[in-house]
Amino acid sequence: MGLLGWIKTKLFPAPALVSVAAPQPAAAARAPRERSAARPADAPLPERAPPSTASRAALLRARVGQLDGDEHLTGQLDNPESDLLERLRQRIESGELDIPLLPPTSVTALEVANRPSVDVHQLVQTIARDPLITSELLRIANSALYATQNEASSLQQAIMRIGLKAVRNVVFSAAMKSSLSNARRLNEYAEEVWRQSQSVAAVARKLGASTGFEREQAYLIGLLHDIGKIVLLGMLQREMRDMSRLSPALVGRTFRLFHESAGGAIAAQWKLPIEIVSVASQHHDFASNEDYPRAAALAKLAHEIDLRLSLRDEGGVRMLVESPALEFLGIRDETARWQLIEAAREEWEAHAHSHPH
Repeated sequence: MGLLGWIKTKLFPAPALVSVAAPQPAAAARAPRERSAARPADAPLPERAPPSTASRAALLRARVGQLDGDEHLTGQLDNPESDLLERLRQRIESGELDIPLLPPTSVTALEVANRPSVDVHQLVQTIARDPLITSELLRIANSALYATQNEASSLQQAIMRIGLKAVRNVVFSAAMKSSLSNARRLNEYAEEVWRQSQSVAAVARKLGASTGFEREQAYLIGLLHDIGKIVLLGMLQREMRDMSRLSPALVGRTFRLFHESAGGAIAAQWKLPIEIVSVASQHHDFASNEDYPRAAALAKLAHEIDLRLSLRDEGGVRMLVESPALEFLGIRDETARWQLIEAAREEWEAHAHSHPH
């Protein structure tokens, strides 16, 4: 088959492919330059088993459907769902969004952490009121990412070890999870939004090191880029009234049509960093994001990597080497592209194994 063909089979084994309609890139970012799809022959290839077909992510996606697919923009909805979508459209276009409030502990913790001179003792006292944030900070402080020879056994030790930026990220993550837990009638969809946000955040952090982003900055971009879905799940739950369930087609179409406008609204309401407000408002057409286009491109790429890997879509993974986002982020060398995609895959798999959701 030739050397290049052998290399491709080693890097990307060929399981049964899932047919997925790939989102179309924005016109401004639609024309990547021509290059060979074969990985350069001078880089070593690790032997790696294919991901488990029984993964939690795969099973969850099989139940709730492919929420980010283009097919939801054209598929037929029944009359009650069409009426519901129209009600949502009218409310969103008139600015009547149901935006959840940040939990009080999160508000206070962020206020203390954002002060020019941080009182660590006060921060510890504030966070200690929330068992979820406390346990997550201790877990992260003792994870492979931060672990030292000595275990962090107290909340103060955990905060000092991981730093204030990571603490803020954990607070935002806990607030997001708390808000998603309110969508009890749409629990499976909320679970997938949570899985996706955590996974995309891990991938974005890995990509950030090669694309000029600070680690925790990249993590937050990935974590909150689709935060508008929280708002939409809450509104869907209120509008479904006496309907017993909502189809993946309706939820997927709602996400595709409105998650960026809802994302900008909740990010502004929660007083998130201006970079996150911008990315949450516009990341699919990242080249048209006037303020933070590179951060938007990072979010788009990390999201697409998670999407293709969670669907076990190896054909889609191969196509990522031609992603306009890579060109936009300045990764033009073909070897570097393959290495970055491989590193992102390994990070995704490590995260999936340690966070089965």
